[in-house]
Amino acid sequence: MPLYVDGLPSTVIHLLDRLNQAGFGTERKVYVLANLGLYESHQMKNLLSMMRTWCRVSGCTYSGSIVISAGELIGILIKYMKSVPVRGVTNALAALAENVTAGTKMEDLYVQPLMFPRWLYIQITNRSWDRQALASNMKPADLKICPQCEE
Repeated sequence: MPLYVDGLPSTVIHLLDRLNQAGFGTERKVYVLANLGLYESHQMKNLLSMMRTWCRVSGCTYSGSIVISAGELIGILIKYMKSVPVRGVTNALAALAENVTAGTKMEDLYVQPLMFPRWLYIQITNRSWDRQALASNMKPADLKICPQCEE
């Protein structure tokens, strides 16, 4: 699931409500795989807290999670680089698969691109705004909240 305003997306909340109504929770193990577009994966702590609470209320066992940051960039890095920047993600996904298969609990893993500078991530993610501005006959500078402010 993605992060939405520091919490669960409404579609996930709806699904969890329906699972509760159907009596899904009794002694089931729940593993969370979550993704966010921010660089810092620790920003998912609220979402995981919500999932732990839902598990406790519904009778499920919270069995751990993987939180992957950098949004769509991770998919691009996996597709084209297949090496160091995504090693943490691929290792975490392998750990999740092993724990689900064995039915064992795991610790929450917070993963972000390895050796991929935050400043480069920000530059790449902001490029789409510049393209959209140009497509709308705007200059990228027009997107700034305060045009006279320094970057």
